[in-house]
Amino acid sequence: AYKVVDVFVRMAGGSTALGVLLLAFLVRLAILPLSRKQMESQRRMQAIQPQIKALQEEYATDQQKFQSEFWKLCQENKCNPLGGCLPMLIQMPILIFLYRGIRDYIVQFEGARFLWIANLAQPDLLLLILYTLSMIAFQKLAAQNQPMADPQQAQQQKMMMWMMPLMFFFFFQSFPAAFILYWLGSNVIYFGEQALYMRRRASAAAEKAVAEKAVAARPQGKSAGGFMAALAEAAK
Repeated sequence: AYKVVDVFVRMAGGSTALGVLLLAFLVRLAILPLSRKQMESQRRMQAIQPQIKALQEEYATDQQKFQSEFWKLCQENKCNPLGGCLPMLIQMPILIFLYRGIRDYIVQFEGARFLWIANLAQPDLLLLILYTLSMIAFQKLAAQNQPMADPQQAQQQKMMMWMMPLMFFFFFQSFPAAFILYWLGSNVIYFGEQALYMRRRASAAAEKAVAEKAVAARPQGKSAGGFMAALAEAAK
C-alpha cells in the first residue's frame, strides 16, 4: 500500500496532494464502464416511472404482487434499481487499501500543504465539511436519478441522504486530510462524469429530434440521395 501511494506521488512530481488526486482520477477512470452502466440503468428507471406508478395503483393492496411485477418490469427494460450501489461497493476495498497506504505514508504527508490545508497528515475541518457536502450532493443525485418505487423505500432513501453523510462527518473527524482529499476528489470527478453523460444524452436527443423532423418533412417519392442531403442540411 505504501509503494502504491509512493508511485502516484512520484508521478505527480513529488506533490503528495496531487498524487492522491491523481490516484482518485485513475480509480474513477478504471470503474468508468461500471459508472456508465449505472447511469444508463438510472436513465431507464426514470423512463419507466409512469409504469411503476400505474403498478402501485393497480396493486395498492397486494405488496407482494407489486414487487413481482415491478422486478419483471425492470428486467424487461434492462434496468436494475440496485445498480447504483455497485461502483460504491467496488470502491470500498480500494478505500481501505488506500487508507492503509496513507497511514503507512504518514511521515511523508506530515507538514505537506495544499491550498488552505496546513498538514495533510492531520484532520482538516473545512475539508471534511466540503467532503460532507459532496456526499449529500452525491446521495441527492442518486435519489433523483434512481427513484424508489415503494413509498416506504423512498422515505428511507431520503433519510439516508442526510444520515449517511452526517455519520461519515463524525466518523472521519480524526482521519488524515489526505484520505478525505482522495474521497472528495473522487466525488467531484463523479459529478463531472454525470455532467458529461447528461450533456451527451441531451445532444443525442437533439440529433434524434432533428432527424425525425427531417423524415417528417421529406416529400413522398423523394430519392434517398435527396433525403440524405436534406438530413445533412437539417443537422447543420
